[in-house]
Amino acid sequence: EVENDSALPFDPFSAVFYLVSRYEEYLPHKQDFMGRYTPEQSLAFKHNFLSIPIVNIWVKQLAALIKNSFPALQFKQKEFEVIDTLDIDNAFAYLEKGFWRNLGGYFKSALHFDIKSILNRSRVLCGLNPDPYNTYTYLLEQISGRAKRPLCFVLLGDYWRFDKNVSWKSEKLQEVIKGLSAHADIGIHPSVGSNGRPKQVNIEMERLGSILKKKVCLSRQHYLKFSLPETYRNLIKSGITDEYSMGYSSVIGFRAGISTPFYFYDLVLESETYLRIHPFAVMDRALKDHLHLTPGEAIEQLNELREQLKNVGGTLMTIWHNESLTNSGEWKGWRPVYESLY
Repeated sequence: EVENDSALPFDPFSAVFYLVSRYEEYLPHKQDFMGRYTPEQSLAFKHNFLSIPIVNIWVKQLAALIKNSFPALQFKQKEFEVIDTLDIDNAFAYLEKGFWRNLGGYFKSALHFDIKSILNRSRVLCGLNPDPYNTYTYLLEQISGRAKRPLCFVLLGDYWRFDKNVSWKSEKLQEVIKGLSAHADIGIHPSVGSNGRPKQVNIEMERLGSILKKKVCLSRQHYLKFSLPETYRNLIKSGITDEYSMGYSSVIGFRAGISTPFYFYDLVLESETYLRIHPFAVMDRALKDHLHLTPGEAIEQLNELREQLKNVGGTLMTIWHNESLTNSGEWKGWRPVYESLY
């Protein structure tokens, strides 16, 4: 119990440890259809502080209290930064899919009487139109010259229900990866099918490593599917040093209550690790599909988030996909949202 004459009405160290260690995710909880922990079960969601970088705020308050008593002390001031990241779950909408997958696509469009989709697919396959998911030239134009390199995570798993990228052997996909690597840091996007299968994670990392001609050490789980501590333990064994899945796909906010990187602490083993966790605040699908925001409303939300993080020297990390940058179809009008980050 905190004494009445304490400078703070609570124990900030215990509170930070509870949130950042993700203690609540080790406790019994319900999972969604993908086997993931849901935001609605978290303390932050229930008490309406999920969208606040509460740990960063507490640290700033604590530093101010200490400095008030010891004016000579100097604390390093962290600068606010924006880091945008891209997940390549499906490199192309129509290209490199092979005969049977394209045939299935035609059949599905026909069942829904989607003539526009049939025509679009045909034009792309005949070389008359560019593939709509091929937004890499636009992306390179946006990121060129930035001081902070963005990050790209590529799905190279075997084809399965939730893992539907083109084959990792595709020359076009490999060209995309190599082109992006000149301007962005590339990481693996472990497939849903690899979850709980460390050997499969290693296979996918080796695929990416063979394309980049270097060791892979960055990772983000496809569909953000991970469980503590098993997933992180497996990634450590595979040689991953930096992990980027800490966040939610359906809401804006800070899953661990913090916007800046921290090291994973294994609660079961009660041991420190070298795996650095990079939390993100918002995903494109959360803005459009779950919160049902218009592009204008999404920009307002991001601006509010930016101002909060500027006040505490936090990091605004976002997740985008190559298809969400198409500026057409369901994503028409969303490029300005991405561009508003800078």
